Amino acid sequence: MAIIVTAITCGTNASGIQSPDFRKNLTIASDTVKPRVTDSLTKINQPVSDTSSLPGADSLQLRVKTDTFNLKLSKDSLEAPLKYEAADSVVVLIQGKKIIMYGKTKTNYQTIELSAPRVEMDQQTQIVTAVNSKDSTGLVLEPAHFKDGENEFYSDTIRYNFKSQIGVSWNTSTQQGEFIAQRPL
Repeated sequence: MAIIVTAITCGTNASGIQSPDFRKNLTIASDTVKPRVTDSLTKINQPVSDTSSLPGADSLQLRVKTDTFNLKLSKDSLEAPLKYEAADSVVVLIQGKKIIMYGKTKTNYQTIELSAPRVEMDQQTQIVTAVNSKDSTGLVLEPAHFKDGENEFYSDTIRYNFKSQIGVSWNTSTQQGEFIAQRPL
């Protein structure tokens, strides 16, 4: 078979031509990894001044503002915060503007401290009512306690107006110095 192929190709036109490309390697012996091209962005000159701080250029730029707080207070609001807590429960009657507290309550307003088993705060009249607790025989288990500075009172019932700072108490006992005023038993 090799003789047949040689006989056929000897009579062709290209049999005697010597081409310089014929015996050349298909790949060049040089490195096939291309050299790294430097980034053109690093060659850019930075501007001398920052143009982003021009007036009106940025609508989100932070500005120092003076906070003006115009809050209209209700006519029946107190002058200071009223802090209260109860061991059992607190009922807030929004329509009646009342807060009723049950079980070892504590109420603080400015320098006034009030504690009792049951306290009712009326926001419209700004009157707080503290009531003692009694057992089934009518014996007082825990009296209402009112303290304003050095003045302390223990009573069956205390009604105090936060606005006028006038109060009324029933069956009250107190001690001022050596003087003791005691409620009837």
